[in-house]
Amino acid sequence: MDWKAIGDTLWNILTNGGWLVLKLFLVFIVGYIIIRILKKIVKNILKKSIIDTLAKKFIVNTLSFLLYFVLLIVLLQTAGIEITGLLTAFAAAGLAVALALQDALTSLANGVLLVITKPFKENDAIVINGISGRVKSINFFNTVIDTWDNKRIIIPNKNMIGTQIENTNFHSKRRFSIKFLINESINFKQVKDIVIKAILSNANVFVNPYPTVLLKDIQENGILVEARGWVNSEDCDVVSLEVRETIFNELKRNNIDMENNRVIVHLEERENKPSFDETPLAERDINQEPIIKKGEQQSFDDYLDSITAENLKKLKKIKIAKPKKDKKK
Repeated sequence: MDWKAIGDTLWNILTNGGWLVLKLFLVFIVGYIIIRILKKIVKNILKKSIIDTLAKKFIVNTLSFLLYFVLLIVLLQTAGIEITGLLTAFAAAGLAVALALQDALTSLANGVLLVITKPFKENDAIVINGISGRVKSINFFNTVIDTWDNKRIIIPNKNMIGTQIENTNFHSKRRFSIKFLINESINFKQVKDIVIKAILSNANVFVNPYPTVLLKDIQENGILVEARGWVNSEDCDVVSLEVRETIFNELKRNNIDMENNRVIVHLEERENKPSFDETPLAERDINQEPIIKKGEQQSFDDYLDSITAENLKKLKKIKIAKPKKDKKK
């Protein structure tokens, strides 16, 4: 074995390319350390700022991409590669890619606008293009929404800009509205007092602003009445359903039937049983306002599940008496 020939070969490789490899490796290590330090500094600055979490992620990711791109350019220059022609080729390729991915780039640009303008943020309840649900995430190319019936909808960001967006829990309070018809012969002031008492019986309804009952319209088949009240935005859907049920029950309790276009004829004899829940209205201190909160909204399905769970607990507490067995004589 010619050790001298092998040594000469290794020396030639080391002198011709080895130092260049070592130099590139050192440049990469130094550049990587600098990038890590800069990213850490930026993260610490953003952590103390009031910028939205999604905007912070976007800034850090964009900075990281730019820094690594600069490091790549420095490595190419260190290797002695002429980068002018390379950048020209990158520009031409970028133009071709931009034309091919026009929709994706539009979504990317709109994603940046959503992060900057912030018409909504994560966990907000919104309605857009007929889709209602809670925002789970805002990505560069799409926005993810979970609907109230637990479906996941992914909307391209290009469809999020230039359309009407309804943010239903942007403010801490929301007003619910319940409309119904009554006969024109009924005393409206009596109905107004009954409905306001029914609304205020719900402890989740605010006293300030005070609930209102309005005579909205006089129609051929009756008087259109609208009841309004203010609640926490997070509870609006559930509380409005509870109040609707209470209003219906209290009107029936006071022998006030809601008007409709149907005529029902009962031919059989009917037992004289009340058509309403005889439980009196819940008592509450109207000087005690509900706590203004900002949290995860309970959907109607979750509300029904909670009622079912409570009823099951009650059923488990009920002890059913077992029939006694006859003793044989």
